[in-house]
Amino acid sequence: MTALLELDDLAKHFPVRDALGRARGAVRAVDGVSLAVPQGSVLAIVGESGCGKSTLGRLALRLIEPDRGAVRFMGEDLRGLSARATRTSQGQVPRRRGAQREDQGSGGSRREELPPSVLRDGLSL
Repeated sequence: MTALLELDDLAKHFPVRDALGRARGAVRAVDGVSLAVPQGSVLAIVGESGCGKSTLGRLALRLIEPDRGAVRFMGEDLRGLSARATRTSQGQVPRRRGAQREDQGSGGSRREELPPSVLRDGLSL
């Protein structure tokens, strides 16, 4: 059975710049994360502040692009899709208004709209 969501060696590094805008290194927000979430299961990402939880979620939803690795939803590599294909996925991904991911923290909740590319028939959010 294909996993609903697969992350394979996912990495996202953000550049650190000095006051003049010159690159001085990088923050490794996510580095080498791999996981598979079977259909019908729930995944919770838990960790200390600043450890990359939100970045991992944004990468999985393709709200930001990874520097390395693959994101597959129901076996389809989302990284290989163009922005237009991500929105429409050749008509295979229905648009669902109000679909969102939610970050729940000590300050309440924050919601981000999910791109239609991560939603398919049978996935209930």
